[in-house]
Amino acid sequence: MNPIKSPARFVLLCFDFFLWAASAEAAQPQWLFPREAEDPKIWGFRNGIVLATWPAWLGPSGGGPRGLLRVGYSRDGRTQLVNFIAIEPIDERGRRGFSELERSPRDGGRGLILAVAPTTGTAGAWRTLVTSSSLAVAFRTDRFANGAMVKVLARFQADQPDEVEFAVSVTSESVALQYCIFTATMGNYIRARQLWLADRKVTAGELYPNYRGDGFAPDRFFDLDRLGRDGKGNIIVPLTSDEPNPAATRPKARFWWWYRGEPVTQYWKKPKGTWRDDLRVKVNGRYCYWQSRDPIPGGVAFENFELNERYYSNQVFVFGIMRCSPQEVLGSTHCSGGAAK
Repeated sequence: MNPIKSPARFVLLCFDFFLWAASAEAAQPQWLFPREAEDPKIWGFRNGIVLATWPAWLGPSGGGPRGLLRVGYSRDGRTQLVNFIAIEPIDERGRRGFSELERSPRDGGRGLILAVAPTTGTAGAWRTLVTSSSLAVAFRTDRFANGAMVKVLARFQADQPDEVEFAVSVTSESVALQYCIFTATMGNYIRARQLWLADRKVTAGELYPNYRGDGFAPDRFFDLDRLGRDGKGNIIVPLTSDEPNPAATRPKARFWWWYRGEPVTQYWKKPKGTWRDDLRVKVNGRYCYWQSRDPIPGGVAFENFELNERYYSNQVFVFGIMRCSPQEVLGSTHCSGGAAK
């Protein structure tokens, strides 16, 4: 029987197709990822945390350096940059690589290229793995000057719309590593001045009360016993601005540094059972904006923010962005919001 000549049968087929289409869409309700080659290289949640690679951008501005992962949030069809994440492997001789500063062996341009790597099974363009419960994409770096070649699997879980997990390993052509550092490298974009530890809040002004230079203020480390834990036993280290509305401050000398988003808490997390005893957090600071003598409004702020732990294959670091307070992120009080709300 030709279903087109049977109105009742045709209606049933249309209804079946509608249910199939609805279920297919339901499998990917919240995900952003490039479906065509020309689409921006942005992955994550439609209303939550997002990750991008050069030349894609998050927010109203464009451009930005190669060799950095852009991390921010998406809401109501718009994206907002919050920080950059650099990849900095340290080989067994102590030589540190810099994904942002080194020149790519491919074209000699400044900043290594973070290429999307093959994965087992693909969905859509750029080899993104998509299910109803997770989204994952793998990156591979150029060869660093110290010989490191790094692979990164970025994974988003549907029940964690404010977090992206990074699992790091090296290729067979890489030198052996002591560390592979993921450093959130642009804290003074939002003028982050508050580091929240297990016992208390530490401020940039407290650590660098007299610093007025135009370089990096000295590194400061806090060991494992100083790091906070949430109610599930995960280690979480939040970082915040001390300004109730960072977007209200528009740097006159450095227009590009105008953060236009909402106040957020950004944090590094190590899931329960994934850390070793040498884990510690590191911060440094700046009084002037990068490559300038223009003071940061309000004084010294944290710049680099990272977890340090000796390298092992498939090592995991989680980065989060929430619209909740640090106490809410740590779970001591209820969080009514989040980047996804």
